[in-house]
Amino acid sequence: MNWENTYCRISRPMKSVSEKEAFNMIKYNIPVEATLEVIGGKWKVVILCYLTKGTRRTGQLKRLMPGITQKMLTQQLRELENDGIIRRVIYNQVPPRVEYSLTEYGQTLSGTLDALCKWGERHIDNNYPCRDEVLLNTEELERKFSDKKISEVGPAASLTNREKISS
Repeated sequence: MNWENTYCRISRPMKSVSEKEAFNMIKYNIPVEATLEVIGGKWKVVILCYLTKGTRRTGQLKRLMPGITQKMLTQQLRELENDGIIRRVIYNQVPPRVEYSLTEYGQTLSGTLDALCKWGERHIDNNYPCRDEVLLNTEELERKFSDKKISEVGPAASLTNREKISS
């Protein structure tokens, strides 16, 4: 890898950038800085790991991550959406229902997320004598708090955030 070049952050693919726009962009020393800007922090990777398993509603994510506040969850979801990693779908019903899923671009992180999970498992196994004392059983949490299956709801009633704004 050639890390000697400076990398610029763009949240959407662009064909060309003017000199003025390039000057105002964030500059990185190495590519991992760009990765950490998008998925860094305590909660984004956790959110993405849950979304790799399928579409989730806000309440489902909140229950799966008991330590996150609603404000922080909303902020992290908005940042991931702004970076094009996740898609937010708003259903036109009362009360409003919002669902999150990975975009095609977000799905490109699957291998990276899998590697992080495997490393975390090895770390837990190497450093903690009893795995169950430090690792929650997320399958149990999901069964306990599962909402109505999202796949049972047809996409016809949904509006993306752009469609909702324009209507």
